[in-house]
Amino acid sequence: MSKTQSGLCGIDEKIWKFVVLFASFYINFSVDGYNFVFGYLKLEIEKQYPHIGKQWIALIGSLVPGLYCILSPLAPKIADKIGMRLTIIIAAGLQLSGFALAFFNPFKSNYYADLLALGVFQGVGSALLLTNSISSITNRFEKKGKALATGLVTAGSPFGAIFYGSLFKTFLEATSFGWRGTLIFFAGLAAMNILCGIVFTPPPAEESKQIEPKLWNYRFFGLLIMTSLFITGYYVTPLLIPGQARNPKYGVSEGVANNIILVWGISNGIGRILVGFMSDISYNLDHKKPYLTSFTIITLCTIICAAAMFVFPHVMIYGNVSFLLLQIVYGFFVAGGISLRSVILKELIPGSVSNPLAWMYFSDGLFVVIGFCLSAYVDTIAPVWAYSFAGICFASAVVFMFTLLSRYLAAYDRIRRDKTRNQAEEEANKHEIKELLERQNVDATTA
Repeated sequence: MSKTQSGLCGIDEKIWKFVVLFASFYINFSVDGYNFVFGYLKLEIEKQYPHIGKQWIALIGSLVPGLYCILSPLAPKIADKIGMRLTIIIAAGLQLSGFALAFFNPFKSNYYADLLALGVFQGVGSALLLTNSISSITNRFEKKGKALATGLVTAGSPFGAIFYGSLFKTFLEATSFGWRGTLIFFAGLAAMNILCGIVFTPPPAEESKQIEPKLWNYRFFGLLIMTSLFITGYYVTPLLIPGQARNPKYGVSEGVANNIILVWGISNGIGRILVGFMSDISYNLDHKKPYLTSFTIITLCTIICAAAMFVFPHVMIYGNVSFLLLQIVYGFFVAGGISLRSVILKELIPGSVSNPLAWMYFSDGLFVVIGFCLSAYVDTIAPVWAYSFAGICFASAVVFMFTLLSRYLAAYDRIRRDKTRNQAEEEANKHEIKELLERQNVDATTA
C-alpha cells in the first residue's frame, strides 16, 4: 500500500482520513452517549433493586468506562493481530449482545445478570472501539492538525450525551417495557458502529519507531498519575447530578432536571472543539516562552474544574441557576483535560502513541471504578461531600501537572527546534533546486 493511498478503492489518504474521522466521531458519540446517560438510567435501576446499595448500582455504570480503560492495552494488540476493521465490528457485536441480553434476560430481577450485560459486555466492546478509533486519528493526522482532529473526535462524547440525554425520557415513555425498553434504542444506535468499522483501513506506514521501554520514564508515569486523578473526579457530576436535580429541597424545575445532561453536553462539545483549535494555533506560534500550549490549557482547565467542585456545594440551594451554571462551566473546562491528553502524551514521548495511550487508559480505568463507586457511596451519606471529593482529585492532578512542567517545556522546545530546523532544510533544498534549474536553463540556452 502506498503512503498516500490507504482508503477503500484506492482513495487518497488525504481524503480518506476525514472519513475515518467521522466514523471515529460516531463511535465516541454512541459509546459515551450511553455512558453519560447512565446517570438517568441509574435512577430507574435503583427502583428495581431498592435493597441494593447505590454504590453497587453505580458499579454497573463504572464498568463501561472502567473496562474500556483497563482493557485498552489489549485493544491495539488485537487490532494488530486481526485488523482494526474486524476488531471494531466484533466490538459492536459485543455491544449489541449486551443490550439484547439485558432486554431479553429471563432473570429480570437478577442484579448480576444486568451487571454482566450492561457493564461487562458494554465495557469490553467500548475498549475495542474507543482506543482504536482515537489512536487511528492520532496516527493519521500531522502534528499541525492533530489536536483539532482529536478534539473533533472526542466531541462525539458530549454530543452523544446531548442526544441520549435529551431523548432518554422519550425512549422511556415510548415503550411499555420500562427502562429495559430504552435498550432497544441504544442497540439500534450501537449497530451503526458495525458500518463505522468498515471504513477503518490501515493508516500509511509511519517512519517513527514504536515506543521503547526505556522511554517510559518519569514523564510518562507523572502524566499517568495526573490523568488518573483527573478521570476519578471527571464522572462524579454526570453520575450524580440527574438524581440531585430531582431533589425537591434544591428547587430545580422538572424541565431543567430532565435536560441537565443536555446542557453539560452542549458546553462540553463546544469546549472540546475550542481547546483543540487553540492548541493547534499555539503549535504554529514560534514563541520562545510557550504560554499558550496544550499543557497550559489543560492545567488552567483543571484548576477551574477544581474550583467549581469546591464552590458548587455552597450554592446548590439557588436551584436552577446554580445547577445550570455548574453544567456550563464544568462541562466547558473539563473538556480541556479529556481532549488534550493524547496530544500531550505525543509531545512528551515521541513515536507512536498507541501503546502508551492504552496504558494511560488502563490506569484511568482502575480509578474510574473507584471514583464511580466511592462517589455514589458518599452520596448516600452526604451528597455535597461527593463534589468535594471530585475537587480534591482535580486539585491533586494540578500538583502533578506542575511537577511535569519543566519536562514539558523541554519537550516543547525540542519540537520547536525540530520545526525550525526542518523549515531551514526545506528552504535550503528549495534554493538548491532553484539554482539547479537555473543552471540547466543556462546550459540549454548555450547549447
